[in-house]
Amino acid sequence: MIEDPFGVLDAMPVPVGSTDAGLKCRFANRAYAGLLGLSQDRMQGMSIRELWGDAIVDEVLPYLRRALEGERVTFTKRLRMEDGRDLFGKAELIPDSTGGYIIVMQDLGAYERSVRDRDALIHELDHRVNNILQILHSVIALELQAAEGPSSSVLEAIKSRVDALGLSYEILRESEVGSPSHAHTVLKRVAAAIGPGLSARIEADEDLVVKPGCLDAFIFIAAELARWVGCEGDGVLLVARRVPDGLELYAEGKADPTSCAGAAGLALVDSFAQSCGAGPLRGGRRPSIIFPD
Repeated sequence: MIEDPFGVLDAMPVPVGSTDAGLKCRFANRAYAGLLGLSQDRMQGMSIRELWGDAIVDEVLPYLRRALEGERVTFTKRLRMEDGRDLFGKAELIPDSTGGYIIVMQDLGAYERSVRDRDALIHELDHRVNNILQILHSVIALELQAAEGPSSSVLEAIKSRVDALGLSYEILRESEVGSPSHAHTVLKRVAAAIGPGLSARIEADEDLVVKPGCLDAFIFIAAELARWVGCEGDGVLLVARRVPDGLELYAEGKADPTSCAGAAGLALVDSFAQSCGAGPLRGGRRPSIIFPD
């Protein structure tokens, strides 16, 4: 029997027990007893089959035999208890000097439930964010129909930015975690989404990749630069190319970008750029920005 004079094992939140060479329980801490719904005193001397039932013992018996032969064994199992409970856990069997073993168990069910809860929360957030972006787009589009003069251009700029955020969110949702986002593919999506009245061409190496942490900034800034240089309705060229410092994104068009950017646009581009270590924004007839590798 394991001696626990200071109650250290009893205070542990994980089940800990000791089994002798005849597969009988010598010790069970409070968590182990609570797992099986028995008192610690009653568990002492009971066989593993009495404690866990024949079906479970038959399933894990190969691991128990290896431990009795002196091998340290770790295994993960999903088990159905005789009372109908499902247990999903990890067990470590540590041989001792008496020919038996010490067992330390870890409940993985709580972790599994937390993962399910997290996935459900992410799904709900995804649904709500998507709805909000769609609502914003619809509201601004309705306002544009009745807008005139300066307010029309302001609303068009806001709608363009909301659409860029929506496109960024859409591409991120479609991407697998850790998968590369090729600049050529992303710019094709941006070129198809910007407008109205803008015709965009793109140039980018097929193997040029946007750093994952910069993808949303890359999309937003590409759309913003295209809107600046194409604010007079002319054609736009969006280019992504490899440079010594990283990936350069620039836009070319007939319009003077300084006349279309506006303080709000410059501030937004600067904020997005800083969020992923890009920049600074280079102005002139061909506004550009460099994203880090």
